[in-house]
Amino acid sequence: MRGDRAELEDLPENLVLWREICCDADNCQWRKCEYFSNCFLFKMRKEAEESQLVIVNHHLFFADLNLKMAGRGTLMPEVEYVIFDEAHMLEEIALEYFSVKVAPWHMHYINRDLERKIYKLQKEIGSIAKNTLLHKLVELLQINDQFFNSFSLKLDSRFVLNKKTFKDEQEKYASNLISEINSLVSFMKQLEVSDEEWQLLMNRVAGVKQGLEFILKRESKGYVYWGEAQEKGGVILNATPIEVSGILKNNLWNELKAAILTSATLSSHNGFEYIKLELGIEESKESIYKSPFNYKEQSILYIPTGISEPMDYNFVNEVAEQVRELIEISKGRAFILFTSVANMKRVYELLDGRIRYPIFVQGEKPKTKLIEEFKKRGNAILLGTSSFWQGVDIVGSALSCVIIDKLPFSVPSDPVIEAKIEDMRRKGHNPFYEFQLPEAILLLKQGLGRLIRSKTDVGIMALLDKRVYEKNYGKYVLQALSEMEITNNLDIVIQKMGDKL
Repeated sequence: MRGDRAELEDLPENLVLWREICCDADNCQWRKCEYFSNCFLFKMRKEAEESQLVIVNHHLFFADLNLKMAGRGTLMPEVEYVIFDEAHMLEEIALEYFSVKVAPWHMHYINRDLERKIYKLQKEIGSIAKNTLLHKLVELLQINDQFFNSFSLKLDSRFVLNKKTFKDEQEKYASNLISEINSLVSFMKQLEVSDEEWQLLMNRVAGVKQGLEFILKRESKGYVYWGEAQEKGGVILNATPIEVSGILKNNLWNELKAAILTSATLSSHNGFEYIKLELGIEESKESIYKSPFNYKEQSILYIPTGISEPMDYNFVNEVAEQVRELIEISKGRAFILFTSVANMKRVYELLDGRIRYPIFVQGEKPKTKLIEEFKKRGNAILLGTSSFWQGVDIVGSALSCVIIDKLPFSVPSDPVIEAKIEDMRRKGHNPFYEFQLPEAILLLKQGLGRLIRSKTDVGIMALLDKRVYEKNYGKYVLQALSEMEITNNLDIVIQKMGDKL
């Protein structure tokens, strides 16, 4: 056992227990923890410190970089050279770790941990202080929930945090929340408790306040301030850098002797200008290597012309019909990848009961379980969104068809995307051709790339978006897919791939 939650396959991803046992930088007591000698994390850290080569995922790498930048310690030893595989994911993950986020449950987690600590220390702090603290926690949680639930928003909607969305009511609740946090921290300091965990809890409470103030003041340039409504109520408030190029240049690339970035989808327009601009890379040696796979022999890409455009009313119905025809050719064994949850759910409704193959839908089980059962069935259909577009590797006949509903353009009204588009325009760039289109092409190649994972794999790829034939930008999409045989005729698909499948 290595202490990785993935080793416990039968436990669901949303299990409440994970929060109780996970490694968390905010409440880790290091050597003062009673479980330090058996801690999986510190065993791995010791191994890493003694190693010449350390292999980690992107998330751990950027979590470590974020801690270093904040002066809060490290997770890994210092490095001079880095190799990033799947480097097309770096910007998205960096944005996640360099953002400031405050959620309604942050204070609930702190409340739970602090309440436990208060009872452990009740002899030291006395009954009066204990009761006062517990009372303050009750009031703090009430005000916390009052503030985060005061935003009346459509489910899953994202909004820019400005005077229009942050009204007098929210201002009042926010002021009350910050005041209550100050009162709690002040009282905790007065008790002068000499306990490491007590200090960590105070830091966590203060951290929520600092994040909230940073977001609500909206004073730091280079950030977009926004919120997102949650399924269980309330909102998450965020401050996200408009770009990470400067952060990465100053805190990563300039600190390394060398870095190697690799991915099957790093290039766009037969070059690396887009990814270099996004990641703040100024000097580089670049090479594009031919794929080891013969796409024209192993597959065919079907892009129909007789289908409505994605914004048309009939589009989703026609997608369902195209999917039904394609999976009959492939005998099931298909990924249907969508750019939106709404389209995925609607197509599932239209297909359910009309096809003879098992259907799995993202969300009904943990991702790893869905993939495992998909492979096991051997003739299944899996409907998924963004998390299935990349990082899924199914070699062999279990996956013989990948269908994408439309070009994966980012939503221009999304607060982060909108801010980035406006920033690029101010700097004299063309955001569509320098950002939105290259990003969509890279994501498209990632999605289609789920199909051919070895030299013996064969199958059908499909993009149900006729805009590649009709819009000016379509030539760039087709150029990026030039290694593939492309047809708009389903009979040609059957003629080429029927016997091979």
